[in-house]
Amino acid sequence: MKRFVWMIILTFGALLVSFPSLAMTDGRWVIKGNISQSGRINFPAVEDNGRIYLLGGTTGKWGYSTNSVDVFDPQTGSWSSASPMKEKKSSFVGLAYQGKIYVVGGIREGGEIYLKTVEIYDPETNTWSKGNPMPSQRGWIKGAVANGKIYILGGVNPPSTKKMNPTSPAINEEGTYDLFNPHSQQQKYYVFHLTNEVETYDPSTNTWAQGPAMKDSLYNFALASLNDTIYLFGGEDQSGKVQDTLYILNTRTNSWSQGATLPVARANFQAVVLENKDWEQRSGITGSMLWGEGSGWTKRTTSLVTKSLKPEK
Repeated sequence: MKRFVWMIILTFGALLVSFPSLAMTDGRWVIKGNISQSGRINFPAVEDNGRIYLLGGTTGKWGYSTNSVDVFDPQTGSWSSASPMKEKKSSFVGLAYQGKIYVVGGIREGGEIYLKTVEIYDPETNTWSKGNPMPSQRGWIKGAVANGKIYILGGVNPPSTKKMNPTSPAINEEGTYDLFNPHSQQQKYYVFHLTNEVETYDPSTNTWAQGPAMKDSLYNFALASLNDTIYLFGGEDQSGKVQDTLYILNTRTNSWSQGATLPVARANFQAVVLENKDWEQRSGITGSMLWGEGSGWTKRTTSLVTKSLKPEK
């Protein structure tokens, strides 16, 4: 019987993708190659037709985004370049659906500019086109495909700008997230405003609609989609508190529910679905090992965290 594997993996700056040629063998990781650019963060990695696409992100000094697209072929271990995106950006959503790659939202200039653009890549023609823009400007967002639509969840709205506190440029009186841009000629910093907004994009009609709002305003959480159900793990709230929550969105009923608490509060990690008939239904977080059966979590002493999840019917 075919089963599904959930993997929640701490990556700190890059996304993890998986398909059969990159699956773990006997519980061991195998190095398949190296990233062609060094010092690259805040970018998505998207698998389509057996290739992995690295899209944009921040490279070099802090705040400088790129629009480059690098393609890795796991079968040959080789890199190639694809047509660059139309915009330089980082901290955006990138995902594959029905033979196309969709890029949504993100930031530029170290967070000074927030985007709502949609770019669509066709691997067959190596060309980019524009989709209908997202209604809101957001960065540090996460996305998933479910029920024939692309869901964009949470993240950060365009921040307000304030004059820098010369004695403590990274802290402000409101206790919310600040970002001091060292490339700016003005002495200013940015106050982050998180959102619980959910917006859905229908690729067949190129239209947007409002989705069911998240329970909390969060970012830096992990998402995974399985059988028209979206699982939201952990993240950070407006105060900076790291969460141990699991929220479950049934996209057929447009309703949220809460699942079992994570064994450890987590942020800045990724969730990956593995499908392979030789695997049992599991999920994991690299680090200390916790093994899950049914709806609960139990602790083990190896190097993986796992959680058994049953798809919504």
